Amino acid sequence: MTIVPTAQRTIFEFGTKAETLARLRGNVRGAYFCDQIDFMCREWGHDSDAILDRVLKELPGDEFAIRSSRLDEDGADQSMAGAYTSVIHVPPNRDALRNAVCNVVESYGSGVLPDDQVLIQPMVANVAVSGVAFSYDIATGAPYVTINYDDFSGRTDTVTAGGDSKLIIVRRGGEESMRSARFHALIDVIYELEATTGSNAVDIEFCIDAADRIFILQARPLAVENSMSPDDLHSFHHQLETLEHEVGGHLTVPPELPGRRTVLGEMPDWNPAEMIGTTPTPLAASMYRTLITDRAWSLARAKMGYRDVAAPLMVMIGGHPYVDVVRSLNSFLPETVPDTLAARIVDAQIDFLADNQQYHDKIEFDVAITAWDFALDSRLGTLRDAGLEYGDIENFEHAVKQQTRTLLTDKQMTPNVALAQVQKLKAQIAATKDRPALDRGLAILAETVPCGTIPFAILARQAFVAIALLRSLVSTGAMSDDTYAAFLRSVHTVTTDFVHHSAHLAAGNLPEQEFMARYGHLRPGTYDIRVPRYDEAPDRYLSGEAPEQVETPAFESGPALNQKINQLLAGAGLSLDAEALFAFARAAIAGRELAKFQFTRGISDALREFCKWGEGIGIERDEMPFLDLEAISDFAGNRISLETLQDLIAAGRARQQQNRRIRLPSIISSWTDCNIIRVPLGKPNFITSGTVAGPIVTLSIDEARQDIDGKIVAIESADPGFDWIFSHAILGLVTKFGGANSHMAIRCAEFKLPAAIGCGERNFAMILDAGRVEIDCVGETIRV
Repeated sequence: MTIVPTAQRTIFEFGTKAETLARLRGNVRGAYFCDQIDFMCREWGHDSDAILDRVLKELPGDEFAIRSSRLDEDGADQSMAGAYTSVIHVPPNRDALRNAVCNVVESYGSGVLPDDQVLIQPMVANVAVSGVAFSYDIATGAPYVTINYDDFSGRTDTVTAGGDSKLIIVRRGGEESMRSARFHALIDVIYELEATTGSNAVDIEFCIDAADRIFILQARPLAVENSMSPDDLHSFHHQLETLEHEVGGHLTVPPELPGRRTVLGEMPDWNPAEMIGTTPTPLAASMYRTLITDRAWSLARAKMGYRDVAAPLMVMIGGHPYVDVVRSLNSFLPETVPDTLAARIVDAQIDFLADNQQYHDKIEFDVAITAWDFALDSRLGTLRDAGLEYGDIENFEHAVKQQTRTLLTDKQMTPNVALAQVQKLKAQIAATKDRPALDRGLAILAETVPCGTIPFAILARQAFVAIALLRSLVSTGAMSDDTYAAFLRSVHTVTTDFVHHSAHLAAGNLPEQEFMARYGHLRPGTYDIRVPRYDEAPDRYLSGEAPEQVETPAFESGPALNQKINQLLAGAGLSLDAEALFAFARAAIAGRELAKFQFTRGISDALREFCKWGEGIGIERDEMPFLDLEAISDFAGNRISLETLQDLIAAGRARQQQNRRIRLPSIISSWTDCNIIRVPLGKPNFITSGTVAGPIVTLSIDEARQDIDGKIVAIESADPGFDWIFSHAILGLVTKFGGANSHMAIRCAEFKLPAAIGCGERNFAMILDAGRVEIDCVGETIRV
């Protein structure tokens, strides 16, 4: 096959798959097109033998592809992609070809038309890459080329069949950042197809052979959900130019902070993408900053003997929240580590993360060293590989061990001390009951920092330290996986109470008013004011049927295990025994879950008061998210008018819509990462040792309750507001975001529920497209 020079065309009409490929052949310089024979169904019915004779005589090749080409396929309004059968790798014999054609025609169903077509092509040999490319974002119409491809199997149908594949997103105008010559050439072909067809957006199936020849297997107009006008596109590109300068500023490390460079991540540390979403509303983002990432996060760590990084943890890039990783990593170092050593450690960790971006949501486990444990020596390898001297590593290890010793044994730093502070929050909220709604909402948030997020952050860190120690006992062979799992199941958390009380409520043994006094503040999407609380929409969350009771099993470590752990603890110079270690872990894990449950009350009650205030001045509930806390506070202080508030709502809504069109990577180390976005597959955190298979049901924060019994539940990011799912007989859980230490990971371990937590964007999308999935926690696989 050879390339035919491009002819001058002023008009191009897409037709059926076969017609479009025939019209493009010879008109796209950078691409090859397979030889083809196409025919109508009436022609097949009239003389199939003649068609088969022609195929075997005129088409070269050892294998063929038999593709659908119906009249209703590949239109500008609907593509019908995947609706009909195509058969590939068909050998060149009459029976195989006949059966394949019949299979394709049968897939047209009873509505088959005489002029519907079938397309036959020789298979491309020596395929190196194959995939599907869209020239614009199909959901938003934003100027991004998305290429979903397979460069390892040698097949041409991996992507269309839903198999394992890779994904890159290329900003139109940012192609100069593309290092791959193959994909550079492919993008040139995509743009040439647009020019040739006069189409604003195209969808192609392609493959590239070992000689780097690009074959177009299919081309059609892309049915974009929300196309952008020329003015919108101009504004969008201008916004991205502004963002380039912002990213450069955020990647500059201030001189007072150890470390020569930083990266920005969606999921490290306080994982904002999980908690408020990748494009949060102005209200949600400002609340998260005020309650946690502006100062509370570092104050909590400073109280525990870590370095006090007195700077905001989270930055906003085009409305997307990112954690400044150099600040995060510094905050995980003991305060006794000198600046010069801190800089060398942080630099090594940043370099490791930049080269291993799959750990962006697991930096506390796989990148940072935040506490001493029995497997620490193996985790110090990153620092050795980075060239740190033996004495530096020894000094660092000593500082980490000393801090961990203090965390475990200091009576002023026990989980119960932090939990006592959290328990004050309910009374502090009650003390504001006589204030006007707006003043009360702001006052509740002010109390939620010292009596909510700071003690919660301490408990979360204590739970992490405890779990890290227990997991290191497993990794070093001192304790079995089963024993570790049994311990986690024995931790009684607030969710066990919720399920217990739900059963009593359904049985009529607990008044609804009493139930709601305890749990009514919960809402899926803790920071989303639009989502109703449990006490505002009980029928949405409560089934009315008594859930199966869950008993918290007792845990006995036994004298043999205790003796082994005691010897290890004594050898490490830690002045506590096995029973004290398990008690600390139990108190920290349960305390963390209870603290999160309690501090979300402050957030939820404040949002309720903001709703009351908005209703009083004519602001609807669905308008509130587009105001940030600064605007609300300014209005409370009579610094802005109601008219200004309305203008801010309109501007916030428009900005939110624009921000949703911006595609950014999970990790940013330079602006180049924003031009060429490589979407990692993601490695889930598998919970329990079970295996479960069943139908998938997807839940989101703005959807009414669905029938989830006997199904595997998929949630993008799950907070305490989703605890209602545990009152149902679900089979398993899958989440897009979340870590091994997350809220839902603890919940699933407690209920012995097989789960895949934190699957990542690509895995989660494939799971949502599947009707059924299997979660194999032992084999650490998800099969769709």
